[in-house]
Amino acid sequence: MSAVFDLNGCKERIRSILSSANTTTATYPLSDNMDTNVAFISKFNPDMVFNQVTQYPSVHIYSERKSIDQTDISLNQLNARRNGVLELNILGICAEYNIENNNEDKGQKNCEILMENIELNLRANPNLQSFSGVRWQRPRDVQYGIAAFQEDAYFRTGVMTIDINIFY
Repeated sequence: MSAVFDLNGCKERIRSILSSANTTTATYPLSDNMDTNVAFISKFNPDMVFNQVTQYPSVHIYSERKSIDQTDISLNQLNARRNGVLELNILGICAEYNIENNNEDKGQKNCEILMENIELNLRANPNLQSFSGVRWQRPRDVQYGIAAFQEDAYFRTGVMTIDINIFY
């Protein structure tokens, strides 16, 4: 019995989980303690497609890689079951258009809060609400960065890598 893992469906499930958390009544609100609510959640890598200025803070979910291992002996490749680890990245972007003082970086603060809120929502959904083929998932790490836009505008970014253990 041949099967494929629904990668796009998996990204959509994560987008749905985060979208559901993007309200003030959610158990773990995505924008909790941030200065501005998350305006946009997508399933694409924004490297080549930048958002409009009204769509920040934003969250983007995209695939990085999938390791695959055949788990059993089978007549052929089509009938063999697969075990793997899917690496997805979740990119959070916060835009700040000026620096109010030299004592606080609001963009960095908001980006760090956003990435912590994303992690909290993922931890609350260890198998992505029983998504088909997902055994478990766990956030692995977060890298933070900065991107200058104009003299008085800059973006703070956080990229979370999550490992999703899959069997299909």
